[in-house]
Amino acid sequence: MQQPETSWSQGGRESGWTRIQAGSQWDIIIAGGGITGAGVAREAARRGLKVLLVDRQDFSWGTSSRSSKMVHGGLRYIAQGDVRTTLHSVRERERLMLEAPGLVDLMPYMMPHYEGRFPGRFAFGMLLKVYDLLARRRLHSPALTH
Repeated sequence: MQQPETSWSQGGRESGWTRIQAGSQWDIIIAGGGITGAGVAREAARRGLKVLLVDRQDFSWGTSSRSSKMVHGGLRYIAQGDVRTTLHSVRERERLMLEAPGLVDLMPYMMPHYEGRFPGRFAFGMLLKVYDLLARRRLHSPALTH
């Protein structure tokens, strides 16, 4: 993989901008250095492409720095009855985990449920079972009860 042509010393940004304006050739130019842009740039560079990543501000300035950076599998969509979007999200997440190990990994969550509030333990358990079927793997553990 090629090393970035960025100098982090004083004047490095101006030097880089001068090289860009000099007419360098790029295989791909990515606008936005958020989680998506950085991920695309990383994958393109891994494949040997000459990549230019530009952002209007500094690293970690925009929406990516304010998000959870979660690549979710669409559990909230299935709760809304949108099985098609859930299936698309699950497949996309699984593909990303295969193609970008270390960048996209499974992460456990604990979701509390309160007596008398929707969804109850039974309804949520059924929702997770349907979700597991769509994901083609068991992703949830039995509820802890206290």
